[in-house]
Formats: sequence, C-alpha cells, structure tokens
Amino acid sequence: MRVIFFASLLAMLSPSHAVLPESGVYWNPLEPGRGYVIEHQNGMVFVLIFAYDHDSGAPRWYTAQGPLVEGDGWDEPPPGLFGEGFYPAHEMRGRLAEVTGGACLYCLHRDPETVREIADLALYFDYMKNPRLEIVPDEPLGSSLALDPPVRVLERFDFARQPFGHEDSAFHHLRTPDLSGDWLFSDRADPAAAPWRLVLSFDGFESLFEGARAYAVRFVDEARNAEVTCKVGNNLLHPPAVPGLGFIPGDGCEFAFDGHVEFSAQQFDIGPSRIEAFRGTLPHSSGGPMRREQRITGVRVE
Repeated sequence: MRVIFFASLLAMLSPSHAVLPESGVYWNPLEPGRGYVIEHQNGMVFVLIFAYDHDSGAPRWYTAQGPLVEGDGWDEPPPGLFGEGFYPAHEMRGRLAEVTGGACLYCLHRDPETVREIADLALYFDYMKNPRLEIVPDEPLGSSLALDPPVRVLERFDFARQPFGHEDSAFHHLRTPDLSGDWLFSDRADPAAAPWRLVLSFDGFESLFEGARAYAVRFVDEARNAEVTCKVGNNLLHPPAVPGLGFIPGDGCEFAFDGHVEFSAQQFDIGPSRIEAFRGTLPHSSGGPMRREQRITGVRVE
C-alpha cells in the first residue's frame, strides 16, 4: 500500500512535459571549491552560491530565487536537426544578491548587515542532471574578472557514491551515477498502474573501445529478473549511422525486465537520486536530444 501511494504521489507531482530540478548540492568538477545549492519546492527555485572574494579571498555568499517557468523547447526536433527527441526546457530567472555581515558560527544571531543585488541570474533546466547557470553582472567586470565561461554547466555532487566513467574532470559529463540501491519507478501517464520496484546491484564495467572514453556499466536485480545497462561515449565515437552497424543508440541507460526493455533514460537525465525516463529503447545517436517524451520518474528510496 505504501509503495502504491508513493507512486501515485509521484505521478501527481511530476508533469509529463517538465524537466524538474533535483534539489541538492551542485558543483562544476572543473572548478572545485565553488559550490551551489539548488532547492526546488512547489514551482519555486532557491539558489545559494558560495564563492570567494577576488582580492581578499574571504568567503562570500550569494542568493537568488524565482519561479520555475517554461523555456524554449520542442516536441519534435526543428527542421535541419537530425535525429529524434523530445526537448522540454524549464528555467528560473532572478536577481542575485550578495549577503554579508551576518552572525559568526558561534555568535548570537544577528541579521546580515548587507543584502545587495549585484547581477541577473538564470538557471536553464534543459536536462535534469546538468542545469546551466548564467550570471550577468550589473556593473562591467575588468578583464581579470571576466566570467569564463559565461555559462557554467553544473552537476549534482554525489557524496555517497563514486560515479562511473573517466576520472578526468574535463569529461565529467561522461560519468554515470552509481545506481546501486533501492529505486521506485512510476508511470506519470498511468498513475493507477503498479510501479516498478528495483533493488539494483553492480554487475560489471567494461570499456567499449580501447583508448576511448566509452564504457558500459551494468546493474541487476536478480529477484525481479531486471537488468539496467548504461552505455556512455557512443555519441563521441560514431556518427548517427555506422556502415555495417546501422544506428548506434544514444548515451544513457536501458531498463529491461525479462529481457525486454521497458523504459530508458538519456544520460543527462540520470541523477544520483532521481531519473527522468521514457517508454521504449534509447533513440539512436544523433544531433538531437536523444530522448522521447518523458513519462517515467524514478526516485531512490533512501
């Protein structure tokens, strides 16, 4: 009964045409030491950034908040973009404020002395796993302070498990979270249907091509005769069609039960604690987003 209620709640809370942020602590592995907290609640997004002063090196705190709204997306790829894929997009825009002069860690409480708005902030949720952050300062920055890159790609920091993939931080987008553990998947389009309950364990990792950053990782639930196969790096290694091989599936994970793929998830929609998936197998590798309309939500049962 608890599982059915939980699955029904997921279906009601997750619109089928949405990329919803996964709340947690984010970072860019290319820039360790600077962090971001993203919290999504009931259509509102709150952002906390911790960084450092350029001159003194003192810690600095910044906050922003705003509603999660629909951005530019499409149900089918525009003309000229090869491949198939559903591309929903959501975004949050708000004013970034610098907060200083508050209470120290061991002191009695006092309100911050300064809350000063300094920039426009935008978070783009094209994919669930990797939001894009853009900050436009109110005042021009000197060349030594220029934002480079102006848009940063973030990922949720996984404190508990080591992701699979290339160890070089420059290829952090080619890593897959460790999916070992207890998961519950629900079909949002059919909330009355029984959910899928999986208790996954790691079952192997292999490089697909020698010297390449392509790999496959496998998880199984033997009690339910279920298998999850994740392949990453295909999009860099091959064009959409390879002579003699046909179409190469896009990067992501396929969830099979009794040998049949029930649903799949695009690589950038697989987070440490939540997965946004769609019915059927992965679309072929292409210039498109390589995912169909999302209707399956998976959450880790902690």
